[in-house]
Amino acid sequence: MDVLGIDACGKQGWVGIRLRGGAYSGSLVDVRLDALIERAPGVETIAVDMPLGLVEKGWRAADLEARALLRARRSSVFLVAPRPAWGGAGLRGGRRSMSCAHRS
Repeated sequence: MDVLGIDACGKQGWVGIRLRGGAYSGSLVDVRLDALIERAPGVETIAVDMPLGLVEKGWRAADLEARALLRARRSSVFLVAPRPAWGGAGLRGGRRSMSCAHRS
């Protein structure tokens, strides 16, 4: 199987690590996610790491737009909890953060 794992890479944009048959076969860096993916023809599976805690409250606009675009497959885009939920506030703090996110 030929797979590409992608993660954010600061100001450089995105980094992709390609595996063929479970072995390293190269890396790619690009400022645009779509351009990086285009540079990896023949990949069977692409996995993009999920960014955590980027918004203070509510949901990331990109996630909501992706869900709307995918319609019936919208559940394949996971909504990431807002920053306070990741701040070690414990179960109550996390629940309070999620409650605020649902009202946004």
